[in-house]
Amino acid sequence: MNRGKLLAVTLVFLALLWGVLIYRDMGMDEGGHREYGTPEVVLRGIDLEREVSGDVWVLHSERAERYESLNRLESIDVVLTTRDGKIWLMKAPEGTVTHDAGKIELVNPSGSSEDQPTPVFWKAPLARWDGEKEAWFFPDGLHLWNETVDVRGNTGTIRPGGEMILEKGVTVSWKRPER
Repeated sequence: MNRGKLLAVTLVFLALLWGVLIYRDMGMDEGGHREYGTPEVVLRGIDLEREVSGDVWVLHSERAERYESLNRLESIDVVLTTRDGKIWLMKAPEGTVTHDAGKIELVNPSGSSEDQPTPVFWKAPLARWDGEKEAWFFPDGLHLWNETVDVRGNTGTIRPGGEMILEKGVTVSWKRPER
């Protein structure tokens, strides 16, 4: 193969490689997210406090990206202090929040109650807050437990104040307390 052909093949190969890399990165600007596009603003290490119906929500997120219709959060920690003094902790690796906080979606959230003699722990694949209905929905299941009981539901709804509805298959296991 002569030098001219080798140079042409090398240039074509490099152009193809460059094209593949560009195609792979389309819609993925620095810090962006493929599903939402390029963020308008990116913030790191944010803390927010908000009162809703007498409950105080304190949120910390390691990274927040603002898009046209929502905010995408990463490494989320929430402390909820209810108007009657109960404290709930919540963590999620990622989630989205509408600008008015009327809709929240958390991926793989987990949490616990902190103010009771026997803490309650919980986890779910997905949690959705609906501000109009003032309820958390767990469309893919909810698992709650403490030292005496283990409860699983295929879907669930929790409203502030403690009302919990588990549906579409529920399993409850009681545990004998250790002495």
